[in-house]
Amino acid sequence: MADSYSLVLWGIYASSVVVYATLQFLKAPFGKFQDARFGPVLPGRLGWCLFESVSLFACPASYFLAAPPQFRTATQLVVLSLWVVHYFHRSFVYVLRAPSIAPTGVLTVVTAIVYNLANGYVNGIAIARFGAGSDSEPLPLSFYTGLALFLLGMGINIHSDSILFALRRKKSSTGQRYHIPRGGLFELVSCANYSGEILEWFGWALLNGLSGGPLSFLAFTLANLVPRAVSQHQWYHRTFGSAYPKSRKAVFPFLY
Repeated sequence: MADSYSLVLWGIYASSVVVYATLQFLKAPFGKFQDARFGPVLPGRLGWCLFESVSLFACPASYFLAAPPQFRTATQLVVLSLWVVHYFHRSFVYVLRAPSIAPTGVLTVVTAIVYNLANGYVNGIAIARFGAGSDSEPLPLSFYTGLALFLLGMGINIHSDSILFALRRKKSSTGQRYHIPRGGLFELVSCANYSGEILEWFGWALLNGLSGGPLSFLAFTLANLVPRAVSQHQWYHRTFGSAYPKSRKAVFPFLY
């Protein structure tokens, strides 16, 4: 019989397919695409903090329960710390830095909490089971490549958020509702923040040896963010018309 790790893992893969298929017909109810049909909403900062902080604790808890002290390695703890840094930033620093966060639907918050519990669980178990097992053995090149991509993706994500935050402040001061983002990876794609996050979790999967938990996270990230990036890209073109740079792609520079 499959263990709980395998069951949750395949549940995430299945949910990735469902999410991708759903987002071909419906826009994800976030920000400007928030839809009253999806029920009541919570204040944006509260909702965001609630569902992101679940991941902050679920992954470390799963790791420490699965890996007895004698089997923990320094490399595994470094990998775990990357997760903690990312989700501490997303749960608290991002929330405090953002000039505003749109109200978030209760249904969205609940489903995100369920997903983040499952995702934190399989990634914590993956680090314990499949992470580097000996501090005396050299790490493969894929680990360092994945680490570099993870850090680059995080940097792109944070920098892109800063650009979007500046536009929100500009909106407040000028009264103009929307502006075209400029600078950084936004010169190549409409959703540079999503591009950075996809690159980050590709690096995460690579540095974890392409094991099941991190790969399922990458699959879900692609299923969730790529359709949203396409919707956002189309919205930019509808809103700004010929003023919007035609060379920009939605999420993958020069490709898509």
